Amino acid sequence: MGRLVGLELHNFKSYRGTASISFGTSYFTSIIGPNGAGKSNMMDAISFVLGVRSSHLRSSQLKDLIYRARLSEDDDIDSEESDTPTTAYVMAVYEKTDGEVLRLKRSINASGSSEFKINEKSHSAAQYSDVLKAENILIKARNFLVFQGDVEKIASQSSLDLSKMVEVVSGSAEYEDEYDRLKSEHEKAHEETQTIWSTRRIHNGELKQYKEQYAEVTRYESKLKEQQQSIQQQQLVKLYHLDKEGKTLSRKIKDSQNTLDETTETLKTEELLLKNLTSDLAKESLKSSKIEKQIVKNRRSAEDRKLEMIPINTKMDMSAKKVKDYEKRIADMKSDLSRQEKSTKIARKQLDSLRKQEADFKAKLKDMEKQGLSEVAQKEYNELRGDFLMKGGHLDSKRSELYATKASLSSQAYAFEQQIEITEGRIAELESMKREVLSRLDDATTVLNDTLSSISKRRGDLTTLKTSKEAFLTQELALTTELKEVLIELNELNASQRETAREVKLRENNAMLKRLFPGVKGMMHDLCKPKQKRYEAAVATILGKNFNAVVVDGIDTAKKCIEYLKEQRAGVASFIPLSTVSSKPPMAYLRNLHEKARPAIDILDFEVDMEKAIQHVCGNAVVCDSMDVARFVRWERKVDVKVVTLEGSIIHKAGLMTGGRTRDEGKRWNKQDAQSLALRKDDLRSKIEDIQSSRPSELLEKKISDDIANLEDKLPALRSKRSELERSIHDYDAEIKNQARILAEILANAEGNREKLQELESVISELLVELRKVQDSVYGDFCQKYHIQGGIGSYEESQGQKQREIAKENAVLAKSISVIENKLVFEEERLEDTQTRLAKLEKDKAKFETQLEEQKKRREELVEQISRFEAEAEVSAAELNELHTDLSALNRRNASISERVSDLKLEITGLQKSIASYETDLEKTAVGRLGILRYCKMENIDVPLLFGSLSELPIGNDGDEENPDEAALEILKDFEFDYSSLEESVRNRDLDALDREFSEKIRSIGEELSGFSPNMKAAERLHEVENKLEEIDHEFKIAREKEQEISNSFRTLKDERHSKYMQAFLHISKKIDYVYKELTRSRVSPSGGSAYLTLEDEDEPYLAGIKYHAMPPLKRFRDMELLSGGEKTIAALALLFAIHSFHPSPFFVLDEVDAALDNANVNQIASYIKNNCGPDFQFIVISLKNSLFERSDALVGIYRDQGVNSSKALTLDLREFPENEVAAV
Repeated sequence: MGRLVGLELHNFKSYRGTASISFGTSYFTSIIGPNGAGKSNMMDAISFVLGVRSSHLRSSQLKDLIYRARLSEDDDIDSEESDTPTTAYVMAVYEKTDGEVLRLKRSINASGSSEFKINEKSHSAAQYSDVLKAENILIKARNFLVFQGDVEKIASQSSLDLSKMVEVVSGSAEYEDEYDRLKSEHEKAHEETQTIWSTRRIHNGELKQYKEQYAEVTRYESKLKEQQQSIQQQQLVKLYHLDKEGKTLSRKIKDSQNTLDETTETLKTEELLLKNLTSDLAKESLKSSKIEKQIVKNRRSAEDRKLEMIPINTKMDMSAKKVKDYEKRIADMKSDLSRQEKSTKIARKQLDSLRKQEADFKAKLKDMEKQGLSEVAQKEYNELRGDFLMKGGHLDSKRSELYATKASLSSQAYAFEQQIEITEGRIAELESMKREVLSRLDDATTVLNDTLSSISKRRGDLTTLKTSKEAFLTQELALTTELKEVLIELNELNASQRETAREVKLRENNAMLKRLFPGVKGMMHDLCKPKQKRYEAAVATILGKNFNAVVVDGIDTAKKCIEYLKEQRAGVASFIPLSTVSSKPPMAYLRNLHEKARPAIDILDFEVDMEKAIQHVCGNAVVCDSMDVARFVRWERKVDVKVVTLEGSIIHKAGLMTGGRTRDEGKRWNKQDAQSLALRKDDLRSKIEDIQSSRPSELLEKKISDDIANLEDKLPALRSKRSELERSIHDYDAEIKNQARILAEILANAEGNREKLQELESVISELLVELRKVQDSVYGDFCQKYHIQGGIGSYEESQGQKQREIAKENAVLAKSISVIENKLVFEEERLEDTQTRLAKLEKDKAKFETQLEEQKKRREELVEQISRFEAEAEVSAAELNELHTDLSALNRRNASISERVSDLKLEITGLQKSIASYETDLEKTAVGRLGILRYCKMENIDVPLLFGSLSELPIGNDGDEENPDEAALEILKDFEFDYSSLEESVRNRDLDALDREFSEKIRSIGEELSGFSPNMKAAERLHEVENKLEEIDHEFKIAREKEQEISNSFRTLKDERHSKYMQAFLHISKKIDYVYKELTRSRVSPSGGSAYLTLEDEDEPYLAGIKYHAMPPLKRFRDMELLSGGEKTIAALALLFAIHSFHPSPFFVLDEVDAALDNANVNQIASYIKNNCGPDFQFIVISLKNSLFERSDALVGIYRDQGVNSSKALTLDLREFPENEVAAV
């Protein structure tokens, strides 16, 4: 095989410019270098030049593979951008086995696209790939290289991914598209064949069916002829009986008409009498109504006056209390006025006394001023004064002190007197104010008590009113209840009469419909009867709304009946058509639910031909003997049906329960009962109206309630006012008590001061005696000389100290005058205010007395009006009672005549209905004959006639005639039928029995005919199916041949794909165990581990996965996911080496496959590569582990030249060195 000799890289990734790398003659070359030097870029270069896509080269587009310089800080940006290359290439020098050298070159141009050249000659990518494929270098399978990280991916890949890898290596992937196309066509062709085959099978069934139908037509025609003969005899019998019935009806019509004429004359006489009596009754009723209105008006007026009098009575009471209260307050005010006048007189007397004292002081002061010494005497006195002070100065000083003390005590005594007077005045003032507040408190208490009394009285009135009202309501309720019972009885009577009339009407309508339309069978409750009497209530409950339903033979008959009822305005009815009604027999298990429970249909007797209608009405309803059994069936057995008890109680399907039916025992009513109830009703209504008019007014109750509410609203304010006045009195008492305490203290202090003053006077007297002795010794001569009486002391007293004392007394006197003047002003003002308030009280009292007189006058007027209105109401009530008696007599007579008129009208209506019914029946016989003849004409039934012909009889409506049936009936009058073929026994037999026999026979034949279901076009369809079947057989043959052809092509391709796939799988499966053992062999385990492959699908293995199992030495079996990282890597390498051995490429490039291995495993890999490399197998390994690359034949060192910012390469041939030296290095 060939080998890779060298590489040339130009501006590729980290390689700037052109870099050449030679691998020489080495078969085991290791590419080494530090991280980031460009080792993996060398791997990318090999992959690139050998046609691997850029997405596998760690680049999104080819431009990313062009060299780009990394800028340094000192580089000029503009210069760098200008030097950036725009093209790159990688050239691989490959030497073939025969020595021919191929220069494989792949370039990247400026546009970002790549160009492939071989020996400088351009080739397409496909041609380039074919050249490599010829050398067993498969680009898709990438059997010549292992990228960095591929080992980990292979170790963790799924079984499907492994199967895809084997398919690519084996070459079976080339058949995948064609395989899928042929498989799809094969499935489609098979589906078309199956579709045609199914169609053929269907037509075979149709062929058989039409053959059977053709044989059935003959039998059908024979039975049809027999049926037509029976229909002819049936119609002839009906015609005979209709003629006979018509004659009988004509006689009945004549008799009923005579009776009707007589009854009509009697009715006219009674109606005239009733008209006159009704007029009299209306006049009396109008008069009664007017009197009743007058009574109500008078009573309402009296009630209004009573209502008006209630607040007047209250106001009168309030006014009387106000007058009494004002009288008491005026008396108290006069007492205060007398006391205040007395205080004013006392103050005025005190003021006069003080002013007189002031005049005396002034006169005394003038006398003192007249006394005095001359200037010489005064000088001599001053000299003696010095001698005196030397001898008795201490006594004079002591005297001054004693006089000062006396003046202070005198001042205090005067102050105490003033305080006593002020305090006594304050106490008197407080007493007066307290009496005034007490008066106001009495007023407030009186008003509060009056209000409480009014509330109590109004509440009593309200209670009395409510009691009266309740009594009226109780009486009214009793009368209303009795009236309700009477009305219920009357309603039951009317309902009974209406029900009876309705039942009669229903039966009349049913009889009429049966006569007119043969298809009417009858009413439901007439067609089925309970087997036992105890089932009657249950059956009535089950039938429910269908109890009176009319059963007819089909929907056409029902429509005709409904149209007839509308035309005749004969009421409404429900219809059950037997031909279309939905019905199912009851479920069989319902008969075994309980021994006392059975389906409703089992307790009924009915004709067989009514079974569908009975099934429709009853359904799956179950009848139980008791409610306990019903509950057991419905809830314990959980049967979801309607359950009915013998009493008529129902448990519905939804679970709801309905009570039992009440049986009407046939209560009979008569005219006297109805009249008695009507009179009782009128009497009760009259009593209720009287009670309602006499019942206390709601307005009065509301008025009293509003009064109570208003009075209660005033209570908080009144209570608050009284509390405030009570607190004021308490405050006055406290203040009076406090002033009394202060007065007692002042009196005690004044008494103590008086005692001190007396003691001081005694001391002063003793001192003055001693002082006078000294004065006499010093001033004796002086006093004699100047004739001073009383000694020098008298002079000094008059001229010195006495003047000062007089001045002080004068000041005190002036102050006392000012206080008394102020007091006098206060007393006079208070007196004036009291007089003003007294005048206002007397004025207010007069006003309330006037109001009281006015209220008394208004009350007397209201009492008079109330008496007048009540008297008028009593007179009118007596007159009304007499009028009611007369009205009752007129009503009874009117009711009696009305009953007779009603009876006559009912009798006339009955006769008219009978005549109409007879005429309708007569017309029905004619219409019946006409219908029979039309039916015979349409069905081509031959009817024997003596006169007339069926051809003369019109079938449908004629556009030229408004009433085609009348024209047909006129024609029918000329017809005469030939009944000679009817035997006498047939003529005398019951028509219904004969009709049932004929109908049963016709029905039996009809059932046989309906069982045939002949297809009159069976022969024609048989021929069409035979022709269609021939065409389908031809199509099936063509489709089968086409499917076979496609199936053969698909099977051939499938075998080829399977063969190629299995060839590769078997080789790899056989080789992998050997490779894995060689990779895992060691001194501990000389035989190594084991590995094997298994297919998930042996028929189409390429569509399923391949299971890869590897068991390392000395370890038990485990899944691949549970192996360690190194174990997975060894297993993945073993798989890669085994796959590579199937179609080995000339060289094998491995990128850092030893990254996850320890040294022992790396040595194993190195040993394997060393042992398997050679002329037929070249290894190029990128590695960082010295234990691997030191065993290689040559080294390619990659480093980073920072000067030129590019990756560079160095080579070293290790074969020139012994192995021990290499290991040492």
